[in-house]
Amino acid sequence: PLDYGGTFVHNEQLEDPFGLEITGYFVLNVESKEQALEIARQSPHVKYGGGVQVKQIQYMTQTN
Repeated sequence: PLDYGGTFVHNEQLEDPFGLEITGYFVLNVESKEQALEIARQSPHVKYGGGVQVKQIQYMTQTN
């Protein structure tokens, strides 16, 4: 599962960043949230008017 919240990266052309559905995803192996945000800022989705939401994956542990 994903953490609640997150950071939405977009350019000023996006009118309603919170009305969008998740239509795909990337899994990044980075050392920090800042590295993930830098990668998101370089995305063609952002460049051409879309947006990218950055969230941390919550790791689940098995309990028996």
